[in-house]
Amino acid sequence: MTKEELEQRVVELENRYYHDDLTGLPNRVKLLEDIQKIELNGLLLLDIKGFSTINDFYGAVVGDKVLIAITKFLETLIEKDQSFYKISADQFIYLETDPNNSQHQFSEKKVKVLMSTIEHTPIRVNVSNDNSIDINIYVSAIIVNNVNSNKILELADMTLHYAKDTRQAFLQYSPELKLTEKFEKDLAGVKMVKDALEEDRLVAFYQPIIKSYGDSYECLVRIKDGDRVISPFFFLDAVTKTKYYSQLTQRMIEKSFQYFQGKEVSFSINLSFDDIEDAQLVAFIKEKMKEYDVANHLILEILESENIVDFTLIRNFIHSMQDLGVQIAIDDFGSGYSNFTYLLELRPDYIKIDGSLIKEIHTNDDSYILVRTITNLAHELGIKVIAEYIENEEIYKKAKRLYIDGYQGYFLGAPNSTMEIIPG
Repeated sequence: MTKEELEQRVVELENRYYHDDLTGLPNRVKLLEDIQKIELNGLLLLDIKGFSTINDFYGAVVGDKVLIAITKFLETLIEKDQSFYKISADQFIYLETDPNNSQHQFSEKKVKVLMSTIEHTPIRVNVSNDNSIDINIYVSAIIVNNVNSNKILELADMTLHYAKDTRQAFLQYSPELKLTEKFEKDLAGVKMVKDALEEDRLVAFYQPIIKSYGDSYECLVRIKDGDRVISPFFFLDAVTKTKYYSQLTQRMIEKSFQYFQGKEVSFSINLSFDDIEDAQLVAFIKEKMKEYDVANHLILEILESENIVDFTLIRNFIHSMQDLGVQIAIDDFGSGYSNFTYLLELRPDYIKIDGSLIKEIHTNDDSYILVRTITNLAHELGIKVIAEYIENEEIYKKAKRLYIDGYQGYFLGAPNSTMEIIPG
């Protein structure tokens, strides 16, 4: 190899090292180097929503064509004194680098106009010689201004995670978000769960639900730490998006099934929409139900949430479980996103009225009327009603006037490691 050929080879390797293979844009490695060399005025991170769905539906070949088309479109939106990078499969970054104007930054107004432009401009992609499709893309946008260049990318990543957790499509970093403190708290929560799983310190507590036709118990996860019992408030949110969440859920399910095996009493465990989407977890539940023979005593409490977007999936899950003898409850009914579509679409055996309504029925006439309306409608549909948050005698007496089917709260029984009813 000649000297010229060697030099050319080095140039080619450097180019590949610093650029994305698919689009040719500068990559994350190049971004990290550039950040060290220049004083930035601002950073804009764009995250393409649901890109994996495009890949799953159309295949990787079409997915690559979509990414190339998106890149070409986003490049047309670059302004003077901006640099543009592709840092992952579905994330792009604009940098403001005007050295003569420290006020030249990304503004909320400018970025929201940019987002609207992106979301209202269909991307045309040729999927075959004689067939093309138009795809609308949607983005999350994160702005970081006025921070040290060495920290700007880290803060952008943390702000994006926070925006996703709080379901915000746009967010501008601010020290008031206290993201570093939250990140450290989440790390502590994840470590707490990891250690508890390894040392078998995950335990199930049981809170009674008082019913005229036979009490049942809700299984609640806790971590034992010496003499302390740690509430999920301190670890569950932190671990939800990690690999430890499914391990925690499976461990909780098995411990609960073991405890209630052979007992002639009903018990409930909690599932989210994400849990039901997890085919491996659903298969695990069915396997353990059969192993411990608990189906006829099991109630699955599905958390009512705006995350439930696929009613067909939920409905099929409910029907398959009911066919096996399992009963279904919709938990936290009446909270923020509630509507009666849940009852008509899903036809559960129970609804559990959210504590935010129950705790005020003795002092707030509107809350009482709403709980009465929900209860009457549920009964007309053949659905039993459980009232959560029975925290004192006044709430209990008021709830009993509504002929609710079951009651749960610290006034009637605190969570405990056995089925003993221990008043709160």
